[in-house]
Amino acid sequence: MPRATTPAAAGFPAASLRSALKERVSKGGALADRSPHTARRGWGGRENTSRRSRDNPRLSAFICGPFPTPYHPNRMDRRTVNIAVTVDTPHGLAVSPHNLPAKMNITDQLFDAAKPIWDAQLKHPFVAGIVDGTLPVDRFKRWVRQDYVYLIEFSRLLAWAAAKADRLESMSWYAKILDLTLNTEMALHRSYAKQFAISGKELDAETLWPTNRAYTDFLIRTAADGDMADLVAALLPCAWGYVYVAQGMTARNPSPGNPYAAWISQYTSEEFVAVAEWLKAEMNRLAEGCSEKKCGRLVDLFVLSSRYEWQFWEMCWKGEAWKP
Repeated sequence: MPRATTPAAAGFPAASLRSALKERVSKGGALADRSPHTARRGWGGRENTSRRSRDNPRLSAFICGPFPTPYHPNRMDRRTVNIAVTVDTPHGLAVSPHNLPAKMNITDQLFDAAKPIWDAQLKHPFVAGIVDGTLPVDRFKRWVRQDYVYLIEFSRLLAWAAAKADRLESMSWYAKILDLTLNTEMALHRSYAKQFAISGKELDAETLWPTNRAYTDFLIRTAADGDMADLVAALLPCAWGYVYVAQGMTARNPSPGNPYAAWISQYTSEEFVAVAEWLKAEMNRLAEGCSEKKCGRLVDLFVLSSRYEWQFWEMCWKGEAWKP
């Protein structure tokens, strides 16, 4: 988008411009942003044919709305007025956007980018088998064993997060989740494994399969080499994505007596959802004001983690081994 030009620099009186904007907004309309982002969200517009615009050819505005952003359960419910003014300058057209409130959160962009991958997880035969209770026990045992060793590496990621946190509140939160993972969740995981005849010795002897090794190495490398926003972008699909998938499972009405009902309930619990929501808010905080290049990197990291999550299901469905 061209660099914004001030009204005075463009030769259009600032006071008149403010009056034009105020007049249009007060009548229930909004001057719509004609940027690619707005077009992608489907906000239309019609040319401003008001006397004020005809009398001054330097102002070309579009009127729309008001069209509030539709509510989405994975997004903040915002009521947005988008304003843009196209000014004819000696050097061509200059667009000066003014969004009330600011542009959409980074988590909106992350969700849009990863949703096709998360929806593909819901269609995966491993996930479908959990929903209808037909997943073979041997395949679920693969998940239990590999998720256990994943949690060990995930704990290292949380330790990195606590060490790199930029504020005490965040440091405290990561430290608490690290403690819960190491001293509570993994103990519960061992207890859960016993239900499927997996002994503690088997869990301790388990090694990371190729996909799991690649995924966790990616997470740790991102934590070591990137900043805090990079770390959270890579970490977030593990929590948020699991909530999305588990809620999708619940929406399909799992069969009565499903042997995996407790597993589904675990990831739709208020506690687990609260963890995902906190991380989403932290992601938005850390990414506030980020450049286009930086936001693109965060999206790439988030999408790659989401792809690894799909690969994790595939790994547990087919099984893996190091060769040779």
